[in-house]
Amino acid sequence: MRKTTLCGEPLSGPMHICAFVDSREQQYEILLPFLREGIECRDCLLNIVSPERRADHLMRLRGGAIDPGPLFETGQMQLLTFNDAYLKDGYFSADRMLDMVEAAFSGARGAGFGALRGFGEMDWALSGLPGTEELVEYESRVNDVIAKYNNPLVCVYDVNKFNGRVVTDILSIHPKVILGGKIYENQYYLKPEAFLANLKSRNQLRERAREVRHPGTGRTTPH
Repeated sequence: MRKTTLCGEPLSGPMHICAFVDSREQQYEILLPFLREGIECRDCLLNIVSPERRADHLMRLRGGAIDPGPLFETGQMQLLTFNDAYLKDGYFSADRMLDMVEAAFSGARGAGFGALRGFGEMDWALSGLPGTEELVEYESRVNDVIAKYNNPLVCVYDVNKFNGRVVTDILSIHPKVILGGKIYENQYYLKPEAFLANLKSRNQLRERAREVRHPGTGRTTPH
């Protein structure tokens, strides 16, 4: 019988989960049991990591009693880097990534797996590459995709790398959140339509403020 647990708790309801971590060790304390359970349940596992951390990820899988070789051969595990997914062709597109997530979910189902469970490290958004400013729009919209399949997806944020404003937005767009290694229902969650309307208003206000500072360019006049 297929089960889905995370941080020792059974999951139900919306399964878009934000994991705030402060170390690699804490990240894998959360992820390794989640991935091992997925193997037992015949779920397809999607792992998206930084290119620089790919070798470290494989080492940590093996150290956590997960042999990735046979999983790659059967297609039960997919290991992508930022360059294969979020930052393909050197830029981020929310629309493209949403299509990829949906294809991964439907592909796992079509291949006969019980479900897809996955995680993505999110510091690709700090690269400064084109499109990375679409992070929070993407994270909000992905809720609609996940709801269609009700499969778990964990977004891993290193709290040492993201500023408070971004963390506040990220907290607003995940129905569940992991803090200190424990999972909580997120009382601050905003559904996509509400968050995106708020985001649009904020962006319009910023644009008006830039226009007031210097009409026509949106830049402040040098002193």
